[in-house]
Amino acid sequence: MLYQLARFIIGIALRIYYKRIDIRNIHHLQTTGPSIIISNHPNTLMDALLLGYVSRQEIYFLAKATLFNTKLKLWMLQKMHMIPINRPGEGKIEGVQNTDSFEACFKVLEQGKRILIFPEGSSFKERVLRQLKTGAARIALDFEKKHDGKMGIVIIPVGINYSDAERFQSSILVSVGAPILASDFLDAYRADFVNTSRDLTKIFRLRLEELLITSHDEQEDKLFEVLREILASKYLLKEKDDFSFLTELKNALTKIRVSDPLKYQELIKLAYEIKWKSEKVAIRADFADRRFRSVMFLRQILFSIIGLFIAFPVFLYGFVHNGLQYQLTDKLILRITKEVEYYAPLAVLIGILLYPLTYIGFIVLLHQFVHIPWWGNIIYYASLPISGLLAYYIYKYYTHVSFKWNYFLLMFNRRDSLLDIKSKRDELRKLLFD
Repeated sequence: MLYQLARFIIGIALRIYYKRIDIRNIHHLQTTGPSIIISNHPNTLMDALLLGYVSRQEIYFLAKATLFNTKLKLWMLQKMHMIPINRPGEGKIEGVQNTDSFEACFKVLEQGKRILIFPEGSSFKERVLRQLKTGAARIALDFEKKHDGKMGIVIIPVGINYSDAERFQSSILVSVGAPILASDFLDAYRADFVNTSRDLTKIFRLRLEELLITSHDEQEDKLFEVLREILASKYLLKEKDDFSFLTELKNALTKIRVSDPLKYQELIKLAYEIKWKSEKVAIRADFADRRFRSVMFLRQILFSIIGLFIAFPVFLYGFVHNGLQYQLTDKLILRITKEVEYYAPLAVLIGILLYPLTYIGFIVLLHQFVHIPWWGNIIYYASLPISGLLAYYIYKYYTHVSFKWNYFLLMFNRRDSLLDIKSKRDELRKLLFD
């Protein structure tokens, strides 16, 4: 009951925090019987929350034992279907034994339920699939061996791709792969359990790589982010094409790195030069894709300013009712952690508690001055999160207008600099995609 309630609340929070959550081949998750989901792990706790929401079947999570460092946390997290496991190099938690954890996994699987395992072990923000541990393969094969190959356990690979993991109102693509039947490897496992576990883990890696937009290493991942920032032009690409563009970018980058190292080095130099020049004139690089006609541009800016003026009361209403929570969430996150990977999951979890409580506080405060009927309370309460989102979009539009105004001024004062950025971006595109 607690799990289902948490899943419902988290689902709402995820849909608010992320603008789009696309799920490909979800039918592969609609299996019956025992199963293990294996996934990459780019965004700490958010990955588990996301997959718990995506999977209609309840999930039990293998989680590092250091999260269970008090009796209260141990009780609460176990109620949330989390199974603690001690990982090498992180110390052991008193009361947690890995043999007990494996037995707990077997008990869950014997009931025909589902376990989630992140074979990378730790979470890494980069678009790099790290070395996979053999634990998931061993659990699946040991379980099948224990039951003489009659349980039909499957391992389902899932790739999680974030357009910008920690950014509010960014997008997620979840790609689900075809299930892998553990019993196909059982005879080999009986003969040589060590090498068979490794071989199955290699298959896991190949299947995950097919589902992910990955980079070769950390250096390429940083380059990938720079290229995404300066080439993913909203004036040329529609939002629905975001992940298609990222896939195209990944494939082009991989091809050049492998086939033409000199061209790859030239690409690195050019990308960072464009980034530096764009930051120097304080303009988004994609503005170079805009057609510029001074009269039309000035008219657009004027209408935008009028629109912002008309929308200001809505912004003010949303800011008054949501600004405090927004600022407080940021402050709490920075007190809890300095690691960027934890920002998004903490923002969601803190927001689940903080926003509803403060909204109730506003209703109580309102009743001190004005008596309104029950239906008025419902309308007022519903308006608060909606106005918060509207205030956010109005602020984003204000930022866009300020960029537009700066671009307008630069076209008169530093036109050569902007044309140089445009020319170099065209050169960069030609290097990548021709």
